[in-house]
Amino acid sequence: MEAFALLRTLGSLGVVLGVLAGALWLVRRYDIKLPGRVGGTSRKRVELVERLSLDAKRSVALIRRDGSEHLILISPDGHAVIESGITAQPDSTTPPLPAAKAKRGKRGPYAPRETTRWNRALVNELLREQA
Repeated sequence: MEAFALLRTLGSLGVVLGVLAGALWLVRRYDIKLPGRVGGTSRKRVELVERLSLDAKRSVALIRRDGSEHLILISPDGHAVIESGITAQPDSTTPPLPAAKAKRGKRGPYAPRETTRWNRALVNELLREQA
């Protein structure tokens, strides 16, 4: 009797898992829109364009939302908007860094040191003006 109850329990578990797997396959196969499902749209409204590390704790992020860009300072104390409502430029205007000149560090490819210093100096100047 005990073996029969165990088999019935395992069989029921198998049926339930099979129904769940079938439902998941149907949702993915036919791209069914379920309530509360996030995503599925081809157009992204918010994207991270670029992020620059200022020091070990602070960084600056350029975020694009609905065609306008926002420059944000991120630190452990919180975040601050440096500049808002920048008109977004098309991606084709900014040429990518050539693969031959790109260096690879621990965190991936990065820009040459002079460019990074110039960007940090510009951001620090903007922060001083805002304060």
